[in-house]
Amino acid sequence: MQLTGTLTASLATYYNLQHLDLSGNSRLTGSLPSLWSALTALQTLDVSNTGISGSLPPSWASLQKLRAFRAADCSGLSGQLPLEWGILRSLEELVVTNSNLSGALPAWTDAGAVRAAADAALAAAQQAPSVQVNQAAAADVSPATVQRRKTPTARDRGGYVGPRATTAARSRAVSALSAAIAAAPAGTRFMPLRVINLSGNKLSGQLVPGWSLFEQLQVLVLANNSLTGSLPESSARLTTLALSSTLPASWVSLRKLQQLDLSNNALVSPIPEAWSYLYVGSGSLLRCLALFGNAGLSTAELAALKGALEQRATGKLTVVVSGGGPKCASLQQP
Repeated sequence: MQLTGTLTASLATYYNLQHLDLSGNSRLTGSLPSLWSALTALQTLDVSNTGISGSLPPSWASLQKLRAFRAADCSGLSGQLPLEWGILRSLEELVVTNSNLSGALPAWTDAGAVRAAADAALAAAQQAPSVQVNQAAAADVSPATVQRRKTPTARDRGGYVGPRATTAARSRAVSALSAAIAAAPAGTRFMPLRVINLSGNKLSGQLVPGWSLFEQLQVLVLANNSLTGSLPESSARLTTLALSSTLPASWVSLRKLQQLDLSNNALVSPIPEAWSYLYVGSGSLLRCLALFGNAGLSTAELAALKGALEQRATGKLTVVVSGGGPKCASLQQP
């Protein structure tokens, strides 16, 4: 059964909640409550394919146990990726696709900038007034309801979270954010991000060079945005990439690439000769290279590259230079 109504901040009082999956409820609306920053035990949150709107709360930087945040196909989401989230010490998976996120990619490895933003978020949280949460029009998304839809009781229909409960939740959120800031590393330890998928947004600017410091990063998908610039040479640990730009010769050294998808962007010729050596030797992990949909790339150069790579391949390698071929997306990602 579909959940309906708006997201309620009252869920912030479920302090022991670890996993919350609201995905697939298209009639679930409203913004992501800032007060949910009190859910300090939360590990996974999935709001994919819902009708939520608004921005990603900077105050959620307090969620130090959050490992996965998924908001795939949420067209109502807008605003920027919070710089404050750079202190999330457990976040491994970040998925926000086909939304309206805009602005530049955040400099999450700039400890000074992240700390300043988090301090500002803390000051704002400390000044925020307590609010009684009226549940009359809110969606019933208590932990029990997320697992099975129950018949609302009179208390469910007419209840609200009183000032005592909201004040306690707010105090808990402020304390958690303060502790997270105090424990934030001074540039020696970064978010353990393994998967970043931000495809289908309105992100602009260049890829942040510091993102190459995310040593655990395996999947990076930034396709269908308005990004420019080239990948920093130090990003040899990345496993899946999707950007728009020219093809830097230095990428031939990215030995841990498994899937490189640069399709449907604005790449232009010439293709560096070094790219014909992108797949050499038994140590290469590359399984798929997709370059189709880039009008600025020479058809002759693409054909030559495809031939050279397939000739040198010692294992299974798919090179897609036209839209009619197989797609890298059909391969299972880590």
